[in-house]
Amino acid sequence: QPFPWALVCAVLLGLAVCPHRKWPAVEAMWCRVFGLWAQIFHTTLIYEEGLLPASGDSRAGPLKDFILTVHPHAVIPITGFLIWGATFQHGLHPDGFGGSGAALAMPFFRQFLKWNGGHDVSKHVVKALL
Repeated sequence: QPFPWALVCAVLLGLAVCPHRKWPAVEAMWCRVFGLWAQIFHTTLIYEEGLLPASGDSRAGPLKDFILTVHPHAVIPITGFLIWGATFQHGLHPDGFGGSGAALAMPFFRQFLKWNGGHDVSKHVVKALL
């Protein structure tokens, strides 16, 4: 039986017309998965002193303006995903993250990144987001 190319084409076309923007429910679901993986793989987050409110300090609110950096990685940033998930649970979760042009050119991966808050890392896009 031949491979159902029509189904593959329909799925790709459907993904192409879906909005390429952040979907909070999708992000929350994946962050829970990546948070679990971060615990399994013992991922450690190190925050600079003074970024998180002290225990029991109800006056200090969440930090709004910050940049979270992750060490260099390959096209599919497994470590970045683990950190992304862990920050969702532990605080200081960014509104978005940068994705390379190579990552955003891959059909299914592009939607995954965009739906989780990914942005192009072109200079004009980053400048507009800051």
